[in-house]
Amino acid sequence: DDEGEEEEDKMNYLLKSVRSSKHLSTKECTVYVTLMNQQEVPVDSVNGFAITAEELLKQTLSLLTVDEEDWHLFGIWIASYSLHLPCKKHHFPFKMMKIWDTLLSDLYRDHADFEEEIPVLYLRKSPSAYVGLENRLFTEGTTKLLFLELTSQVINSECLVDVADAVEMGAVQLALNYESEAKPEDIPETSGCERPPHLLKAIKEKVFFANMFDFYTKKMSGDWSNSSSLELMQNYINIGQQYSSYGCVCFFGIYRPEVEGTIMRIQRDITARIMLNFDGITVQDDETKKVILFMPTLSFAIDGFEDEEEGNFFGITYNCNGDELSLARRSPKTAISETSLSIPKKNSEGELMSVTDTIKPSMHLSVESSSDNEDDSVREMVIYSKQASLVVDAAMFFKTVYSQNKRYANMRQGIKGDIICSEMNAKKVAERGMRKSMANVYNSIRGGFANLTLRRARN
Repeated sequence: DDEGEEEEDKMNYLLKSVRSSKHLSTKECTVYVTLMNQQEVPVDSVNGFAITAEELLKQTLSLLTVDEEDWHLFGIWIASYSLHLPCKKHHFPFKMMKIWDTLLSDLYRDHADFEEEIPVLYLRKSPSAYVGLENRLFTEGTTKLLFLELTSQVINSECLVDVADAVEMGAVQLALNYESEAKPEDIPETSGCERPPHLLKAIKEKVFFANMFDFYTKKMSGDWSNSSSLELMQNYINIGQQYSSYGCVCFFGIYRPEVEGTIMRIQRDITARIMLNFDGITVQDDETKKVILFMPTLSFAIDGFEDEEEGNFFGITYNCNGDELSLARRSPKTAISETSLSIPKKNSEGELMSVTDTIKPSMHLSVESSSDNEDDSVREMVIYSKQASLVVDAAMFFKTVYSQNKRYANMRQGIKGDIICSEMNAKKVAERGMRKSMANVYNSIRGGFANLTLRRARN
């Protein structure tokens, strides 16, 4: 316990330190902010490395000729392979980079290679920039940044487009890079034309590239012959916005599904990517890119828990038919501290004010499902994650935004994204009390023996 308190005190000290410029050089210098296409933007800082995220954001967006009224859509992020964190306005990004190894070791204690991860300063969309804020035409500066963000999401299977749209989006990339001069051999070398990992089994790469070039050829001799770069990028964004996975905030965790076919029901750990946005929640196998779960916003709820042995985890309660989930109440799990995504407020003009993220992990509000709910369609998925509190906060944020934008929510009803859930991987909520009561058994034995014990207890 004393060791845990010391670690918590150490983390609190580190988190507070990113609000101070102490130990940062104030000598004037040039800092580099990376865009989502890996292009670096040089920014002259009169305060050296002692520059706040807000000031760095303003200078970078000004250099990129982004309209000031669109600045709330973007933010400064620090990212490496295992961790992506947005900075609050008053944070000092370079101070956060100095403590990056410590943050990684706290969040991923079993991660052996975190020392090799080098944090990079990125400009990307704010975690609170949901799709409803993009329902108007932007200038080229803003459109280009949104285009670069979506390109990264598509080729990394964070925006789960289908084959036909992936082909068209790749053709747009060819038109932007080569106008009407592209050749088939240019496709593998062109960024943004890659076959998304989640489509590896859906279409062979050779066929994918051939279809893309055919589509590009037809469009360049027709609709796209007189299209500007701005129009092509807007077309690309419009395709992405049709999907339920557009503009997600991503988190990571461990999911342990039950595997049928053996007496012991041996479990294998899956590294899960949890993606949350205005439209709902997606849980994806990060290795295979297969979607394990997708549920609309009104069809799921999230509970956050803490466990001495297993650490933080959260349960996703959902209606596997996609119907609205019946909820009882909201209640605090532990003391509320600085949250990762603040509940949005409205300004004097009645518009939702944008909010920013923080790196403070803190369990707080959860949504409880009704204890007397005997609906067989209600299931629960449990995911272990050091980022559990951030997932809960993000879900609360998007649910609040959704409830305050019912008209726009209704307009999103026709978007692309099938409800996905696996009966084999889901647990009835009615069994949840047993899972809790057997927690010590589960945590100490784990794996197949734990599942065998639970099955016997239930029978």
